[in-house]
Amino acid sequence: MNIMNTYVLIIVLIIVIIIDNILLQKKIENFQFDYDNLPQYEQEQNNSLVRYNTDINNNSNSINKAIIESNNARIISSNALTAVRDINTQFADTLVSVNNKINNSSGLQNIIKYGDSIRIKHIQGPTFLNKRNSRFTHKNYYPAYTYFIIVGKQIGTPVKYKDVVYLRSTVGSHRVLQNSSNNRYGRFSNNNLENWEKMRFISKENINSTNFIKNNEQLYIQSLKSGGDGNRYLQLWGGNRYFRDQKFDNRNISRHNYWKTLQIIS
Repeated sequence: MNIMNTYVLIIVLIIVIIIDNILLQKKIENFQFDYDNLPQYEQEQNNSLVRYNTDINNNSNSINKAIIESNNARIISSNALTAVRDINTQFADTLVSVNNKINNSSGLQNIIKYGDSIRIKHIQGPTFLNKRNSRFTHKNYYPAYTYFIIVGKQIGTPVKYKDVVYLRSTVGSHRVLQNSSNNRYGRFSNNNLENWEKMRFISKENINSTNFIKNNEQLYIQSLKSGGDGNRYLQLWGGNRYFRDQKFDNRNISRHNYWKTLQIIS
């Protein structure tokens, strides 16, 4: 008997007892004393009371039985729920262990993955992309704002070259790198994951590669913004060695190639 049926039985039995008690009260009220035939009346009354007491006892026994079954069902359900939680915990622990073994055995520990904390560095150094002012700045200039995560697929999935990705800041209010309408400068204006924020990484070694991206590999960031501003490569722009702006200037990967060459540091 499942839990729902048990609860329904309890409710039905309670209703039956209430109705029986009401009927008993009505019958008692309707007893008329027959003073001319008192012995017969007393016998009938005693028989009626015996029947009512028997019915009440039977109903009480049924309710007690239902309560016991309900308690047993709750215990069984509780034990089953505990067992399910234990199984889920064991499964989660096993899954983490298996993923760690796969990562360690296949060399994925050096692969950049979605959700990893990363920094974007120009090969010249020591300049890193900085969300605080949307510039490439010295590594000691508000360094907490130089950390980002790559968004676009499930956390833990390795990032491939030419994947559609978004670069989101991790400190303070979240902001995503975009190819802005202000002369195509790279800016952290909002947390959108839309057309202006759509990017992909291109391998410097092989621009047609779709391999996993590894830590410290040299690469380019290409905007996938639709329209005339799209398919342009991010490059450092003006400034000095410790403080430079960034701009999606042109589609020619060879032009100003040095200023387009970046690295992902995890």
